[in-house]
Amino acid sequence: MARVSVSQMLHALVDMGRQYLDRPESGDKLAGLVSQCHDLVSAHGEASGTALASRILDEYRALDDDQRIDLLCRLNDVFGVDAEALAEAA
Repeated sequence: MARVSVSQMLHALVDMGRQYLDRPESGDKLAGLVSQCHDLVSAHGEASGTALASRILDEYRALDDDQRIDLLCRLNDVFGVDAEALAEAA
C-alpha cells in the first residue's frame, strides 16, 4: 500500500477544491483579489477555502510592489479596524 504524506493530501484537496471556485472576471485585478479575500473569510468548505487561499497567494505573488501596497491598502479599507469604534470601546 502506498504511503501518502499529509502534504500530498493537502495539495490534492486544494487542487480538487479549485474546480469549485468561480474564476474572477477580467477587469480590475486588485478588486478581484479583494473580492476573493472577502469570499475567503465568509463561509466556505475547508477544501474550497484552502484552494481559494492558495489562489489568492499565487495572484499576490504575481503583483509588483506598488500593486501589493495598493492591495493591502484596499484590504485595510475593507477589513481594517474602525478607529472611531475602537476609541469608543476603549
